[in-house]
Amino acid sequence: MAVIFRLEATSTIPIEVESIRPDLLRGQSAVDIARICVQQGNARIPIGELFAVSGSLTEDDTIEWHGDCSHVRGIGLGMTCGTVRITGNTGMHTGAGMRGGRIRCEGSAGDWLGCEMLGGSIVVDHNAGDCVGGTYRGGQRGMTGGEILIRGRAGHEIGRNMRRGVIAIGGSCGNGAGFGMIAGTIVLNDAVGKHLGAGMKRGTIVCLRTGTDLEQLPTFRHSGRMSPEFFRVLRRQMEPYRSFLSESPVDISFDRYVGDSVERGNGEILIVRR
Repeated sequence: MAVIFRLEATSTIPIEVESIRPDLLRGQSAVDIARICVQQGNARIPIGELFAVSGSLTEDDTIEWHGDCSHVRGIGLGMTCGTVRITGNTGMHTGAGMRGGRIRCEGSAGDWLGCEMLGGSIVVDHNAGDCVGGTYRGGQRGMTGGEILIRGRAGHEIGRNMRRGVIAIGGSCGNGAGFGMIAGTIVLNDAVGKHLGAGMKRGTIVCLRTGTDLEQLPTFRHSGRMSPEFFRVLRRQMEPYRSFLSESPVDISFDRYVGDSVERGNGEILIVRR
């Protein structure tokens, strides 16, 4: 059965739970798990004082978080396997540095979701903050593998310094999407902020909304019109849980822009033609 953490504390002091992940809890009883200390503010306290803990990972590598965990940071941080399910909101650094497994958040997520992740998948049913799949300040590499889907809106600088993997945003996103992007794919389904692809070296950004209201950087040059085969493959890959792409016709065509010339980049921005 799954290990279930049910939030009981009402304090909004941040709680750091990076030590709570499937590969570290396997074989431990609920009593043992409740004794694991986590950081709350400047104090180390047993997680059982904050959450009601039940279940074990003897048969199922699943962890469930119940309640509004918007002040709980680092859920699934560095995880390598298993499943994490969050029934409400989740805080910053969810899935950061994860190498494998699956995270499903049924609410909204904070900043740095999937930051510097290496593999696995993250699905958020509502919105997310800044730097989804990006890198921390001063870092050189964002996500280097895996998949992130945000069904709602996302903040600024998603995919910052991204090197590999897929990010898909169902709603609008803020400024600087794909900033410093080295490789990988970002799919944007709705309105896009300013400075799209700034500093981009390689990789692909796909904009599925008509580009008439998109503020394009002058350092990207138009490179013709295309209907890429890779998008058909991407659609099939994402179809089971990325339903917002299913509205796009199979023979969809794009205006292709190449840049960022400031970085002598060969990245591409594909803007849908309706």
